[in-house]
Amino acid sequence: MNFLAKFLSFLPRRFALRIGISLGTLAYYLFKRRRLLALSNFNQALGKNYSLEQQKKIIKKVFINLSLNFIEFFRFQEITAENLSQFVTFHGKEHLQKAYNENKGVLVLTAHMGNWELLAAAVSLAGFKSGMIVKAAHQKFFDNFLTQQRQAKDLHLLSGKNSIKEILGALKSGRVVGVVIDQHGIGRDSTVVPFFGRPASTLKGLAVLSERTQAPVVPIYIYRDENFHHHIVIDPPVQHQSSDPDSRTLQYTQWLESVIRQHPDQWMWTHNRWKSSH
Repeated sequence: MNFLAKFLSFLPRRFALRIGISLGTLAYYLFKRRRLLALSNFNQALGKNYSLEQQKKIIKKVFINLSLNFIEFFRFQEITAENLSQFVTFHGKEHLQKAYNENKGVLVLTAHMGNWELLAAAVSLAGFKSGMIVKAAHQKFFDNFLTQQRQAKDLHLLSGKNSIKEILGALKSGRVVGVVIDQHGIGRDSTVVPFFGRPASTLKGLAVLSERTQAPVVPIYIYRDENFHHHIVIDPPVQHQSSDPDSRTLQYTQWLESVIRQHPDQWMWTHNRWKSSH
């Protein structure tokens, strides 16, 4: 892993990203099952707005986006607090700053949009003490590399059986903690809400945490433009309409849906998000 990181970092950035585009295009054709799943998901969610040819182009961009994420993650060492603006532009940073200054901790509502690993790293490099909820990778050597890259950006990693306790501790110490809500949820920790008009089992941990801690929930997402520059969009804190976790989860999901509609090629359509509707 470290050798690959050094090799990719040695290459000129544009050249390395061009390799990423080629790998993503190849993956689109090679991984037929994921391609068909992504096309099916997209067609059922947004198909009426796009021709079949447009849908295929968007899903190909999804594969390319994931490949570019891979390349960029291996080149993370080139991004520092000093040169962050060369890679990332913040929009609405004042919303996060204001919530952060309340010193209650900040819960970030986010998803697998754009380069979500860079989103976490950039928020930390921008001067916000940050925590990141992580799952261990299946391969130990890869998990070690992930941990190394994340910790190099001063991210406090929250994982394991005591993750809830760690999250509460991180919020108490004033950290920013990102929570993704776009993966299929299982069991009592989930609720079924409509997502693009289809029932989707959704994790409600963010809703529960927001009610329990009263920490502000700030919606943030990242997207990559055609020049490989990243934009981090920070919306004002969520004004909750209810204390009910199911209602809050629906509110968060509606925000996510609106973001995906704006940048459909940046979301991970390859995930089997609607298992509960099959």
